Amino acid sequence: MKGFEAFYKKSPEEIKDMWNECIFVFDANVLLNLYRYSKETKEDLLSIFKNQQNKIWIPHQVALEFHFNRPNVIQDQSDSYGSILSTLNRKSSDFINDLNEDLKEYKKRHPGIIIEDLLSKVSKTIEEVSNQIKQAESEHPDYLDNDPILNELSELFSDSIGEQYDQSKLDQIYQEGDKRYKAKIPPGYKDLEDKKGKKKYWNNLIFSDEYGDLVVWNQIIDKAKTDSVNVVFVTEDEKEDWWQIVNRRVTLGPRIELIEEFRRKTEKSFYMYKTYRFLQFAKETFQHEVRSESIKETQEIGNQISSDLTISEFDKIISYHDMKHYKSLKNSAISIDDKMYAEEWFKNIINNKYEIALVRNKYEVEFVAIIDFNLEKLLQEINKSSLREIITGIDNTSLNYMSGEKNTLYITLNRNVHRNDIRRGLQDIEFIEIQRVMESNF
Repeated sequence: MKGFEAFYKKSPEEIKDMWNECIFVFDANVLLNLYRYSKETKEDLLSIFKNQQNKIWIPHQVALEFHFNRPNVIQDQSDSYGSILSTLNRKSSDFINDLNEDLKEYKKRHPGIIIEDLLSKVSKTIEEVSNQIKQAESEHPDYLDNDPILNELSELFSDSIGEQYDQSKLDQIYQEGDKRYKAKIPPGYKDLEDKKGKKKYWNNLIFSDEYGDLVVWNQIIDKAKTDSVNVVFVTEDEKEDWWQIVNRRVTLGPRIELIEEFRRKTEKSFYMYKTYRFLQFAKETFQHEVRSESIKETQEIGNQISSDLTISEFDKIISYHDMKHYKSLKNSAISIDDKMYAEEWFKNIINNKYEIALVRNKYEVEFVAIIDFNLEKLLQEINKSSLREIITGIDNTSLNYMSGEKNTLYITLNRNVHRNDIRRGLQDIEFIEIQRVMESNF
């Protein structure tokens, strides 16, 4: 129907035509992931940048966020070696001690197995793995000292960075953003949860982080109007203020409001891709050589950095532990309102069996379920950690025993607790190691 084109999916021919007549705009998270990719994946993405150099562009806000966040990403990659070694040493020591204890009765009873030799071989193997990690750490580039990635990006985008807005224009967007965010008009309103009140100061200008996405959006629109060009935006952002997500499960594409606003203001077309989809289309449309492993890696890393699991994917993870428990937790935390949303954070604890699930309902009260743990020890450690300060109460009556072995403890946390406070609290507990965080919105 005329006037409702934003609701209709583009045909393969329309997408191909758009790719041939567009510029490619990259978000800061896409550029920052170059520090996380393997050498081969990095080469594939940079190769496309080079081959399409006359069509690539980044808004000034993207360049600003990239440069501000780059040192943290680089340091995180360097610190990961120490974290992995610490986990390996701690858990391997526990494993060997447990193994020694479980096998001690065979030390004098079994003629064909020498337990000491077996334990020695296990220790030697662990030591070899540890040495490999140390070797990899010693060979890891010091990007803070010498950064070929930064040099290459600087050269590629030397003439492809948008103009900086002055303070008057920024303040105008911030005022507009306040109204848009209250009405849930995309993009950017989801950033209020994590970035409200945070500022950056650069080049005698004050930047409000919560409106960063909206500034990016305005700069993309300005570019499209000035050059009269279609835009393909590549981002690893997965939030609902960029993507049209049906029933909090299925992502159909960019928000139709964005497509419509872009068309209305520029009379041009707008579309979005995650990095792995961009690589796939670049391979198909421009016949670029892209390794299938690179496509897979960009997808996996994108999911790890900002994971947005569907319910079906979420159920697969939970069912591995105890689907019955998950349903009990889900019902207690989310009630009967299907439109309620929850954020699920899963963290591996101790020997990869223990997990914590944090569930936020629409009233912003946090619930924590801890599965398969030493309850007495955990309570002692929580009381000693900073986590104790943000816990309002521990409901011992909800302690359940499942399958004869599994314990479940529900902990109610203060309202509006920030995830970083919880992360810091968990890290205070010695035997908890946060290895991965995954989120699900539904």
